[in-house]
Amino acid sequence: MNLSELLESLTGDERNFIAGLDHGDDRVEHREQLDIVISNKGTIDAEDQLWYPYSVIEMGKNVLYPGHDREFAACVGIVLHNVLEGADKMNNVAQIIAMFSHQISTLSEDLRDMINGFVQIKDDMLETRRIQLRAPKIDKPD
Repeated sequence: MNLSELLESLTGDERNFIAGLDHGDDRVEHREQLDIVISNKGTIDAEDQLWYPYSVIEMGKNVLYPGHDREFAACVGIVLHNVLEGADKMNNVAQIIAMFSHQISTLSEDLRDMINGFVQIKDDMLETRRIQLRAPKIDKPD
């Protein structure tokens, strides 16, 4: 399962749970914007969606509530996706994985694999950068 598949499979109740994470404040606006993020395969508009719905998505990545594994994984996945895409400049993939590794380890295999996929993407990106940094300088022919 990838992030897009997870997001598309979220039920109305699961989406409402995420939208209500700020003590139910602005639930309707969060839900409307969350649906847009889901239709965009998890990508946020960094200018327009940092409060609605990203603030509740951030809250959702911070706590694994009993019985809400899919919502937690979706929130973690959305944040990791946006970090790697450059829309989220506040978070860090390695830090998120380290801080929430215990909660992530309790998820089902398919949800863990989806999250671990972001770690692999980050590692691949770093390796690509290392290769680019090590590439020899090509001089002009004489």
